[in-house]
Amino acid sequence: MRNALSYVVKTQQSMVAAALRQAFTQPDRVQASQTLRRVADQLRQKWPKLAWFMDESETDVLSHLDVLEQHRAKIHSTNPLERLNKEVKRRLKWWGVPALKWSSFIGRACSGYAPDWGVWQRRSV
Repeated sequence: MRNALSYVVKTQQSMVAAALRQAFTQPDRVQASQTLRRVADQLRQKWPKLAWFMDESETDVLSHLDVLEQHRAKIHSTNPLERLNKEVKRRLKWWGVPALKWSSFIGRACSGYAPDWGVWQRRSV
């Protein structure tokens, strides 16, 4: 949404955001696609670059609707990623790694990560 709003002047961004939100509240891909195209057509005369951007990115922004409905919330949320980052930080602090060197250890620390959160194989780093 932020990328789309960059094509619009600040004073009109809230109106355009509300119009774009209509497409994301639709229950299925067909209705969302129709709504997004209708919104793009309405905005095309005033903001042709925005309409072009919406046409080009339709497949990407609506791809989450191809997934089963019960899994959409997990895709939409960044909570698992945030939990992983928090856990990596906690373990690096426990190992006594200085904060400035965390980035070099994150890849190696994540290689022992198991998705069920119950298993973490400790590896010497």
